[in-house]
Amino acid sequence: MDGQFIKSKVIPCGRRMFAIAMATLRSREDAEDAVQDGMARLWEHRADFDRADSPEAYAATVIRHICIDRLRNAKDHSNLSEIAEPAEPPDDHEGRESLAIISRMIISLPENQQCILKLSSFGGYSNQEIATMTGLSDENVRQLLSRARKKLRELFQEYESPRH
Repeated sequence: MDGQFIKSKVIPCGRRMFAIAMATLRSREDAEDAVQDGMARLWEHRADFDRADSPEAYAATVIRHICIDRLRNAKDHSNLSEIAEPAEPPDDHEGRESLAIISRMIISLPENQQCILKLSSFGGYSNQEIATMTGLSDENVRQLLSRARKKLRELFQEYESPRH
């Protein structure tokens, strides 16, 4: 039963968990570690996981919480630039500087808005896919994404206004 549980229920959620972790953490190594922690947590809570209406949504919620914890811990240890930096920064200095500024702006958002924004903008997921992954409603995803984008626009306008 235990081996069958892993093969039939946990392993199929791994790809989705990795996609969420990668979109949130932006580092393959961190995402792999988070998925491994997520798999262990699913195993520890297999009774809850087995009773869940949507095991994939349950797994998505677990990995999202793990990623948020990792972001929070990184924030506490001032390693924000490692998480916020894209995998391939631009070659030009001005482009790298702009990307660093935008990364800091994204990090200043609440964790739930960061997660939704990264899944949508960097992961390319639709609102409905994000809702399924996170266990949130479509409306809640839409609102969080709208608020995140609005806040980024405000932050960018504040940044640009003293320059002109």
